[in-house]
Amino acid sequence: MPADAPAYALMPELVNAPRLMTARDVALVLACSPRTATNLISSGKLPAVRLGQGRTAYRVSRDVLADFIQRHATRQDSAA
Repeated sequence: MPADAPAYALMPELVNAPRLMTARDVALVLACSPRTATNLISSGKLPAVRLGQGRTAYRVSRDVLADFIQRHATRQDSAA
């Protein structure tokens, strides 16, 4: 994988994902409920684009979601 490859290219669950994802799409990738995904968006923790004025339809960029996952990923020690 080239060094300048997008972050999502390293995440199999995002490689075939649409470029702009709904809260439901985000929830599937994060293994959470659509409501939790919407809460992350509404709180500003997960940047998104709002579609239309006064609407609650959001879209999250695949690149933004990949960055979010990298920032919030927990590392598990392999010491056994």
